[in-house]
Amino acid sequence: MNCPNCSAQVNEGIHICPICQASTHVRTERLSSLAVTSFVLGILGIGLWVLLAVAGCAAGFLAYTFIERSGGALKGRPFAIAGVLLSAAGIARHFWLR
Repeated sequence: MNCPNCSAQVNEGIHICPICQASTHVRTERLSSLAVTSFVLGILGIGLWVLLAVAGCAAGFLAYTFIERSGGALKGRPFAIAGVLLSAAGIARHFWLR
């Protein structure tokens, strides 16, 4: 197996590269389903019910917090931000077009 940092040859049981001292654990990145949910709820909240927009806003803030705390394991920050902004637009639309 090779070190993901310096590509040095490392034995299978070793968890730290002897050359660069980096971890040999390969981190997988995945898309945050909560961020995508926030995005979808934000879109639906503009046209349908304001409760969907409120839920999308809450899900977006939670997703953004989880993504920031994941240390790079979770992706989807743009979906979370877009979900919050679309949800805010849906909430504003609800109160302005009464």
